[in-house]
Amino acid sequence: PNCMTDILPVFQLFKRGVAEGLADVREVAEGLGDLSHIVILIHGFDSRPAIWAEELARAVLAGDRRSGLGVIVVDWQEASRWHSLLTVWQDYSAAVANTRCLARLTAKLLEQAALSSSPSSPSLHCVGHSLGAHVCGFLANNLLEERGHRMARITGLDPAGIDWTSVRTGIMEVRPMANVPHEDTRLDATDAELVDVIHTDGNFAGTMQPLGHVDFYVGRSLDSLGSSQSGCGCTDNCDHARSFQLFTESVRRPVTVTKMLRCAG
Repeated sequence: PNCMTDILPVFQLFKRGVAEGLADVREVAEGLGDLSHIVILIHGFDSRPAIWAEELARAVLAGDRRSGLGVIVVDWQEASRWHSLLTVWQDYSAAVANTRCLARLTAKLLEQAALSSSPSSPSLHCVGHSLGAHVCGFLANNLLEERGHRMARITGLDPAGIDWTSVRTGIMEVRPMANVPHEDTRLDATDAELVDVIHTDGNFAGTMQPLGHVDFYVGRSLDSLGSSQSGCGCTDNCDHARSFQLFTESVRRPVTVTKMLRCAG
């Protein structure tokens, strides 16, 4: 797509036997050919893979012993930068506009590896943080058109609510929208066979709106589920980042659930 020159994405493939991961796009496409399960990790606004995705990629390979496993880390920081406080919403809007193009570019990479030609092609699990969660949804829809069946799983790590389920009202202020945007314009439960979502900053960067088949709301108390994470205080972005920290820890050390609460309604 023409928008590739604006986004300049970098794809890195982690697989067993490759120490640092393949970064050349042709090598990545070729390296996908012998895989049966692929995990795709996509960061969000004003972020970069080194913050969480590369660490999670290594944790997945260490914890999941399936043969034919690979992890693609998508780096699109050039198209999702926050340049200054004065331009935060302009920069954010530009990143939002780039999400669909990034999804198309990622789909093209997978198509180059001939992953979309057969129902027996590798199963896909996309894990996206913030804006990256919506990219996963758009990617799944792109591949559905080509493959004819849904992505196996999408994990949304505190999916971005701003511009989807909340709106900007001033400098670093947001409020809920009167009407939640249509499912085709955001991550939703129809995008994959299983869509699971972790909400950790629902009162600002994320959303309290259920988006998947299973939505987990995490907080420091029953009154703060979905926001106000323990230990975050007033630290910028801490609540929003807690989602990928929790998911990475769950990969390293699976959690045994001892208590469940049923939400009203």
